[in-house]
Amino acid sequence: MVLLVLLASLLVIVSIGGLHVWVMQSKLREHELQRAEADVKHQVELYIEHGADAALLAGDPDSIAAFDARMYEDFVRPNTVGLALWRPDGTVVYALDTSNIGKVFPLPEGARAALATGDEQSQIGGGGAEAAPGWRSDSAIEVFAPLRSNRTGIPLVWEVGLRREELSKQADRLVVSVALLLGLGAGVLLLAQGLLSFALVRRNDREREYRRWLTQRVSEMAAVERRQIAADLHDGVVQELAGIALDLEAPLPGLESAIEKSERKAFALRVRDAVATLRGQTAELYPTAAALIDVPTALQSMLDRMPRGIEKHLEVDPGADIEPGYRWLVFRVAQEALRNVTQHSKAAQVNVALRRTEVGTVLTVTDNGRGFSPETDAVEPGHMGLSLMSDTATAAGAHLTIRSAKGEGTTIRLEVPE
Repeated sequence: MVLLVLLASLLVIVSIGGLHVWVMQSKLREHELQRAEADVKHQVELYIEHGADAALLAGDPDSIAAFDARMYEDFVRPNTVGLALWRPDGTVVYALDTSNIGKVFPLPEGARAALATGDEQSQIGGGGAEAAPGWRSDSAIEVFAPLRSNRTGIPLVWEVGLRREELSKQADRLVVSVALLLGLGAGVLLLAQGLLSFALVRRNDREREYRRWLTQRVSEMAAVERRQIAADLHDGVVQELAGIALDLEAPLPGLESAIEKSERKAFALRVRDAVATLRGQTAELYPTAAALIDVPTALQSMLDRMPRGIEKHLEVDPGADIEPGYRWLVFRVAQEALRNVTQHSKAAQVNVALRRTEVGTVLTVTDNGRGFSPETDAVEPGHMGLSLMSDTATAAGAHLTIRSAKGEGTTIRLEVPE
């Protein structure tokens, strides 16, 4: 379970992280273009508008040389592939490749847009006629900035060509740094989540083990109490009643009539029946005996002690084998169910079955009595024992279901795992 949670979390983190890196990379490249436009605008305002004088426009060699030296000193960088100053008619006033100065080329689209709007423009390098100055290509980013004021009063456009891969590398380096930080954070998050999940699973296992131990401990304590009650009954009331039966059966010559003797023997027989019943119930109080004896035999014994007016049937699957740890539960549920049949159901027939199924061993007790409503009558005195048995079965890992309706009898089903 912990591994599934970690794998699902890792999948979510990788998906979101990948989407985040892709979006960030796109935004960073847009930012690099905006920064390039800002740098070119700064170049224009810092020097180009003041350095582009009439002598430069007239093609004066000294002015061109001074302008060119300033360009290499202050504005040419490793990622710079070209510089050019354009007239609106396509004449090159200045270019890093001085052989292009004075020549006329088709004015680039970005230059036309800059002259028309008065704002900086950027584009990925084009081909065809726009590649005429020699350095313009698809691998270059071209930025055009109009000269808003200059000494000549002639509209001019300053162009800067930058290596596209250099800008991409800068953005990629930043993306890699952010991705590493995201990966580190995700790793710490997964580690913390894994440790927390593992701790929760261990805690759940301990609590489940504790509940199992508590259920067993409660059963053991109840067994001790029932054993004490059984011992007290056997050594006290049962022995006293047995003694009374013996006294009643003892002959009293010459002191009673034949009718009185017959009545006394009948009464002694009733006392002995009561003693037998009480001894059977005393044995039932001791669950350790239920764990040791044969459950089918115990079920048959309980059915035999039911009133003679109830028709009783027992069906036992030869493959039904109950673990010793669950025999007391089967015994107690059957005992409670048959007690309800005797005392409350007014049934004429009861069927008890013990079968082996795919889920384990199943005990069913079915009667054709008056039934009851489990939703409304479960807390009545005659049915609280079944509710307690249901809770006990759940705590022990078994499953108890009660199906009943008024006038339709009752079926109690206990599923005990293998």
